[in-house]
Amino acid sequence: MSSKFKKIDDKTLKKLREVQIEILNEIKRICEKNNIKYFLVGGTLLGAIRHKGFIPWDDDLDIGMLREDYEKFQICCKKDLDKKYFLHSINTDKNYWLPFIKIRKNNTLFDEEFIKDFKCKSKGIFIDIFPMDYVSDIRIIAKIKKLFISCITEAIFVKRNLRTIKECRKPIISKFFTIFSCNRLFKMQRKISISKKTTSHIMCYGGAYSFEKEYLPANLVTPLKNVLFEKSEYPAFNDCDLYLTSLYGNYMELPPVEKRVNHCAYVISFDITNEEGD
Repeated sequence: MSSKFKKIDDKTLKKLREVQIEILNEIKRICEKNNIKYFLVGGTLLGAIRHKGFIPWDDDLDIGMLREDYEKFQICCKKDLDKKYFLHSINTDKNYWLPFIKIRKNNTLFDEEFIKDFKCKSKGIFIDIFPMDYVSDIRIIAKIKKLFISCITEAIFVKRNLRTIKECRKPIISKFFTIFSCNRLFKMQRKISISKKTTSHIMCYGGAYSFEKEYLPANLVTPLKNVLFEKSEYPAFNDCDLYLTSLYGNYMELPPVEKRVNHCAYVISFDITNEEGD
């Protein structure tokens, strides 16, 4: 196992997941109140289909929204998000660094290894919310946009001192984008992402998977269907098999033991007001 990962003990993992489900249900409440569509994605959806809940060794929870719903959700959170939680984005934290938003629980801490020395407004326990955009049906155009958005993300990481140019996958392109301010880079990223028309394909430009895996048919979200996740039902793609096969191949087969790792929490605390890490 890579040294950057460390195992979370079962008691802490159980409590962490309880907080994540609590955040998920707050997101669900806001979405249902405001007629906003959301759906489980990535490893969370894989866990729902293969395990009816979290992947046994996993420690995070991911959901997606189409861009229109993603933008509407952020607006609705201004009035509807319970004060126990914080919407973390470039609009709420000038030091933000990611191409998607997080909902965090206040007075908690999930300090990830790669940002343990990074100063930002919150490092609370969180759920990631990814925007999914309609993309060109001409694959090469969509692929070039994915490349630029990925390089902009890496440029932001470099400017935030979270990565060096040498660590970027496309260092020459990423280095070019570092001439712009972070605020400008976020605006560029958003402008490139948003499509002015509905197309036959969608993808998460800010996702961690390759273009080939995330270039998906748009009819996956029309309609959505419910799946079981930790004893409750949540929305998902209408063809989970197509999505999961695209991302993971034979997704029902468990990975080798050495790949069953978590997301390297440096410190976890469920009540930082009392400075008690569990």
